[in-house]
Amino acid sequence: MSKFKIYALLYLIIILIYFLLGARFIYAKDFNELNIKNLYMDEIKTGDTFMVSYQQFYRIFGDSLIGLNFTHSSTAYWENGKLYFVEYAYYTDEYNGIMKMPYHAWIKFNKNALILVNKLKIKTNELAERKKLNDKIKLFLNEFERKDDLNASFNLGWNRFRQDYKNSKEPLSRFWNSMLGQPNNVYERIDPDNNKETTCVEITACLLCEIGIIKKNKSISYLPSKFIGMKGFDCNTNFEFSDHYICELSNFKHL
Repeated sequence: MSKFKIYALLYLIIILIYFLLGARFIYAKDFNELNIKNLYMDEIKTGDTFMVSYQQFYRIFGDSLIGLNFTHSSTAYWENGKLYFVEYAYYTDEYNGIMKMPYHAWIKFNKNALILVNKLKIKTNELAERKKLNDKIKLFLNEFERKDDLNASFNLGWNRFRQDYKNSKEPLSRFWNSMLGQPNNVYERIDPDNNKETTCVEITACLLCEIGIIKKNKSISYLPSKFIGMKGFDCNTNFEFSDHYICELSNFKHL
């Protein structure tokens, strides 16, 4: 058998394994346990944090292969009576990087996705505290906002997302720990100028920490699954993510 045929056979075997694994894990992308509720624009408040699940087949396949339901994050922010979403993404040349994205543009690009909202509850001094959050997000954007100069493509540095599993009994965990080392689990402020591999969920986690909603008690490299109900986060005293659900998009599209 020629080298070409051997390489072709190996390639076909790899593709077959990939699709078999995808067929096995695609059922992990299950939303049955999540409620679906209406959410209107005037009900969205600063600090509400959103997760997006893209529905294109290739995205569903890839996400399910690694057991993810939602993959992209953003946080609501009101400024001068206008609603924005703070996130790191690349949509177009106009909307890319670490940015505040106008509501109408954000929903245009995400209207065909499943959108989950984590509603932020402020226990006391609601109006004053929301105003403080607005001011803090503005300061955050003054420091971090930039056009897309990051590089969040997959690489071995993503070992940092395994922080929650460093003592896990999951299969192969010992192997990966020995190969990649124990991931760091200490809060470190993002430095986008010197770390081009920061991801969207890390930008969101950093934002929530820097404006005081979330405690700085661990690394910001949270797995996207930890954003469902914000179950992976510890809130500071006056804050609580009190509810989470999939948004009924028919209301979004006509606002």
